[in-house]
Amino acid sequence: MKPFTPSRDQQEALDAINASHNIFLTGCAGTGMSTVLHEMIKRLKSQKNVVVLSSDSFTANQLGGETLESFFELGNGVAEISDICMPSRQKKVLEVADVVVIDEISTVRSDVFELIYRKLQEFNIQLIVCGDFLQLAPEINDIHVNRYLQSNFGGIYAFQTQAWNDADFISIVLKTPFRHKRSKDVRHLNAIRIGEHEMINPLTRKTHIRELNEICLFRQLYDNPVCLCMTDHDAQDRNNDALRYIPVPESIIPGIIKGNYPQHDFPVEQYLRLKPGATVMLRADRYDSKKGSFDFLNGDICTVVKVHNGVNPSVDVELDSGTITSIGPTVWTNTKYDTEVDVDGNEKLTQRVDGEFSQVPLSLACAITIRQARGMTFQEVYLSLGPGGYLYPGELYTALSRAPSLFNVSFGRAVYSRDIIADPDAVEFMRRIQIKADDKQSAKE
Repeated sequence: MKPFTPSRDQQEALDAINASHNIFLTGCAGTGMSTVLHEMIKRLKSQKNVVVLSSDSFTANQLGGETLESFFELGNGVAEISDICMPSRQKKVLEVADVVVIDEISTVRSDVFELIYRKLQEFNIQLIVCGDFLQLAPEINDIHVNRYLQSNFGGIYAFQTQAWNDADFISIVLKTPFRHKRSKDVRHLNAIRIGEHEMINPLTRKTHIRELNEICLFRQLYDNPVCLCMTDHDAQDRNNDALRYIPVPESIIPGIIKGNYPQHDFPVEQYLRLKPGATVMLRADRYDSKKGSFDFLNGDICTVVKVHNGVNPSVDVELDSGTITSIGPTVWTNTKYDTEVDVDGNEKLTQRVDGEFSQVPLSLACAITIRQARGMTFQEVYLSLGPGGYLYPGELYTALSRAPSLFNVSFGRAVYSRDIIADPDAVEFMRRIQIKADDKQSAKE
């Protein structure tokens, strides 16, 4: 596989893991947070016992880790500090662990982070968290839970807790844009990110939101754009309609479950419904060692050519390059951290397979939710804005930043100020983090 060549700020992040300080890795969309985090984990695992966790099951699987919910056996209600009793498996794992990595920290609720950090405090563990608090926020649909978090933890975010202050993170901000090459795009996106969309561009004498609408509203897209939706219901309806309108028989490929693999953690549908001509998304990578490059990557969009059912199912798909390739089943594992004693009598960290799920790594992709799209890049994007505003802070910014240029984004109605929610607490927190990072860089130079 091609070696990872980090930018200067990415190298700073990688150098930081050699110290024992807690680390907060952050950055704007498209600055390579996921890539750096993968490299961090790879380097750490070569010399230390590392526990990798995420609030999201798909991300946890991509990182070869476990979900926070599974590892800490979190319930559905508000996490109470009185729940600090540590299950035996987790206690044994943390007694051996040197580092705990938590991805998607922006979506971790304040009560959950407070509880997790207090549990970690009795162990000598380095904590590395990764995420952008100006992208997706914790999902809280109950007003009473929101009020409880505000009054007892200072807010809904992890950074608002006493635990965050106690952790005393070294913050590393990735600034080099890899996804977005046009400076105008970066300026517009950043204005939406921090809620300054009504600011006037002195060069054009127009607000950022007006320029955004002039670029994207009713824009004609040509490359089979992915529709990003606010809700699962909207995405499912659009995918079902698109499949229904293809005038050929439908094929169903059943997934195979072995052992314990929770249904809510399935990376793709258990019963995969496909037709030739359907637009699908690849949910796995395939690297060709002979060519020294990837045939395809997780998140790539392609078209179904033919479905082969049977004992060994596969699907022929046409990639963006025009290449037709056959995709067979992928096996995902539901792993749990554990410990074992090596030949020298030392206890070390291991991962045991609790269950397996086998399925062709495809999902219908005329439409997906914005939350499912985090960390992904699409050549073209259509936003399903709906009649109302966005539900959570940062959703519009997250959606717009999935494409390499705003000229590759379209929506069917104008974006209004009500669509853009930049949480002032998150904006102020990230502003302070950025100032500290800039001061630190200036001191070095």
